[in-house]
Amino acid sequence: MNLSIDDLLYEADRILPAPTTWVNFPQTPRASVVVRKKLSEEWHPNGRSFIYFDQYTRKVLFVECRECADCICGHADL
Repeated sequence: MNLSIDDLLYEADRILPAPTTWVNFPQTPRASVVVRKKLSEEWHPNGRSFIYFDQYTRKVLFVECRECADCICGHADL
C-alpha cells in the first residue's frame, strides 16, 4: 500500500478527528511516520495524542490517545 501524505493525513483524521499539529517523517529505515493530534480536552498546545504508521505499508501500528487512559476507546484495535 503506497499512500500519499494526503491519504495518510485523511486516515489519521478518520482515526482521531482533531487538528494535526505535526507530522514526523522517519529518519531511519525502522522508524515510523508519526502524526500528532490535539484533542480539545488536551492541555498541551501541540496535543498529546499520536498515531504511528508503518513507513512502508502505512498500516496503523499504534494509537496513543491521551483522551482516554490506555486507549480503551477502541483505537488500539485498528
